[in-house]
Amino acid sequence: MNTKYSNYKTFKLISSLNIAATDSINHKIILTDLKNLTVEEIRFELTSVKGTGKWTTDVYLIFCSQHPDIFPEGDIAAMKKCL
Repeated sequence: MNTKYSNYKTFKLISSLNIAATDSINHKIILTDLKNLTVEEIRFELTSVKGTGKWTTDVYLIFCSQHPDIFPEGDIAAMKKCL
């Protein structure tokens, strides 16, 4: 893998996590309140955080909210496991 590209992806990930943590600390997003929302509402709330997209939201729904009928469509590793 290209080191420059890898460093950029790592920087973007760390930046996104920092923004999400700051939004949580500043009560712009309250993760404990998400459990009372619909899947569509959770997607809306999470994607309002800069750097958080559909894949991150799907992974949150699978692992944190334990929704059984969510599949991360853009996840190549998950798709390969299904073949």
